[in-house]
Amino acid sequence: MKREHRDAVIDYFVARDRLGRSLNGNPLIPRGGRDYVYEILKWMLRQDLLRKYPVDPRKDPEHLPALLRDAAQRRDENQVEAAMLLGFEFGFSRSCLPGLHALLMEDWHISHEDIAMVLQEMHDPSSIDVLYRAAQLQFDYLSFDEAYALGVKCCYALGDINTTEGDEKLRLLAELDNPVIAKAARYQFERDVRPVRQGGGE
Repeated sequence: MKREHRDAVIDYFVARDRLGRSLNGNPLIPRGGRDYVYEILKWMLRQDLLRKYPVDPRKDPEHLPALLRDAAQRRDENQVEAAMLLGFEFGFSRSCLPGLHALLMEDWHISHEDIAMVLQEMHDPSSIDVLYRAAQLQFDYLSFDEAYALGVKCCYALGDINTTEGDEKLRLLAELDNPVIAKAARYQFERDVRPVRQGGGE
């Protein structure tokens, strides 16, 4: 990914965040009209992004999966961030899963929690093993995190995948010496959820 394209993605999200905050604090715009104004102005920002970015991800479904794979191969932390932001804006397809799985286990970027959250939303059984392994990792940049947010997010993702294999991994995580992750895992397999799906990954 060229720097100007990465910068265009980052600039879009910064501008969108500023827009939301400025509208929320603007007393001149009635509360009921803020969402309408926000959506119009966000659409204009998105059009500007698409003019600067070389590909419309909505029209090229293989662009984001390729971007994730390339980021993993290049070990490019900035490209990972930009690819994740594009995915949050335009959506992650199932073709993104191999790249997301590979990146979740790497230690040279800081997007692990975002990836775990995406895998939770996708709740694909092929993510079970990588989520189980990632739940037990402690990356250097997260060494201060006594809440073990990454491990907890992985447990929640396994719970939402909701298969017998996922439950087996949760039971193993519930036996860890780490009380925070063990508690999160125990909560997930003990909670009252929809009937468990049979089967596991691909």
